[in-house]
Order: sequence, then structure tokens, then C-alpha cells
Amino acid sequence: MARVREAMSARVITLSPNDSVKRAAELMHDHDIGALPVVGNDGELIGIVTDRDIVIRSVRIGSSGDVRVRDVMTPNPHTIHPDASTREVAKIMSERQIRRLPVVEQNRLVGIIAVKDLTEHGESMKYVDTVIREVSENGAEHRAEIH
Repeated sequence: MARVREAMSARVITLSPNDSVKRAAELMHDHDIGALPVVGNDGELIGIVTDRDIVIRSVRIGSSGDVRVRDVMTPNPHTIHPDASTREVAKIMSERQIRRLPVVEQNRLVGIIAVKDLTEHGESMKYVDTVIREVSENGAEHRAEIH
């Protein structure tokens, strides 16, 4: 069974809570990604912002260029340790209705793992299929701002 550190992306693009939502959207577009971890000055993970957060929350509070990542991010996101199994990742993703998990070691962001990483690193298609089905089918919990 694969470990998170074997499957995660170690090169993670991050944001500061003071970055603009426009900057977040540009980075997501440029790198074809749907979420960005938000880190403090010390490199500690403090939140995550998704493309959905930008669309839903920034429109709710105003669409001016003054909207900051801190205003739309989900603080204290669910995380995983790099030594955890990919099966544990699949379980958390399925239970929490999320598509990606920041990987944290000693309070520092060290990577991110997404559903696609599970398929690329040998996790059973049974588990990946369950994650995809449950994340896609139950939007109510996602709408409750669980990321």
C-alpha cells in the first residue's frame, strides 16, 4: 500500500492570506488547478481556497479587486501526514466530501494530494471510485463549506 509521501505533489503553489482573490484565480488558471493552500509567514498552513470558494464567497461579499484570500478561504482545512496510507486519504476524502488534502508535517505544508494522485500511485480503483462517487453525489456537505 502506497504512502502519501509517494503519491503527493511536493511542489505546491501557495497563497498568502493577503493575496487578492484575483491573484488566486490567475494562479489556478495558469496552473490548471482547483485549490491553493494558504500559508502564513512561517510556512504554516492556515487555510485553503478553492475555485468554488472564489466564485461563491467572493460574489457574496463583493467582486471588487479588494477581496482578499483570507475573506474567502476555508480556515484550518483537513490535512494528512506524509506517512499516512493512500487508503486513509481515500477514506477521509470520501467521508469529508473533498477532492484534495494538504500534506502537513511538523505544522508545515509539505505537499498536497488529490484524487487523481491516488489513481496514479496504485490505490485500488474500488477506493478511488468510491471517493469520486461520494464527492460528486453529495454536494450538500460541500455546500456547507467543508473542503
